[in-house]
Amino acid sequence: MSVNNNDLKIDLLRKIHDLKMKGVEPRKTFNIEEPIENLIYEHTLLQKKYEKICQEDKNKTYSKLLSHFVDIVKNMSNEPNKITPYTDAQFEEDLKKWFAETKYKNNKRLK
Repeated sequence: MSVNNNDLKIDLLRKIHDLKMKGVEPRKTFNIEEPIENLIYEHTLLQKKYEKICQEDKNKTYSKLLSHFVDIVKNMSNEPNKITPYTDAQFEEDLKKWFAETKYKNNKRLK
């Protein structure tokens, strides 16, 4: 069963358009008259750019969240006789905020 060339072109044009809507700009405007090799190349290029952007965003978010919890730990006291200004309630609240800002925001356990 072979796929019609035009169907494949339409599929690639749709995928290129979807990536454009996600913020990855193609080098030029493509249409159905474009050779299929160009569409395949452009889609592959845009997909790699999109994956790189996603990874960079993920790294920034992780770094931000990690630094937040590093600050929390720095504020905690290791001296048993000293009152720790960071309470369990504050930690629980920060944990809820962290979950709300991450992929775990739909976790029912913390709601």
